[in-house]
Amino acid sequence: MVKENFNMIYNKDELLAEIAKLQSKIQRYEDGEYKPSEYEQYKDMLNECYPEYKFGEMTYYPASILESCDPVAFKLGMEEYFDSRLEDLKPELEELQENLAWLQENDSDCD
Repeated sequence: MVKENFNMIYNKDELLAEIAKLQSKIQRYEDGEYKPSEYEQYKDMLNECYPEYKFGEMTYYPASILESCDPVAFKLGMEEYFDSRLEDLKPELEELQENLAWLQENDSDCD
């Protein structure tokens, strides 16, 4: 069965590239390796979920406070955050692999 996002990928090479990209991301998440932009994404999430703190004229953000005061808790929280994202990526990968199988079975132009 062809899924919704299949319409965005038009040929076998694009589909294979998307699968490889997703597999790489999943592997990085499983290994606890995050890109700087992903690190910032986690910090942004913390800053959106918790209030900033003001001391006099200074403003401190939750992510900075946690990372400075308890780097172990910060790292653990980041791993949990990306573990939850990982659970969303696995079905997406399976869907792409199903689309590839369908394409290989049904499209004579897939090579």
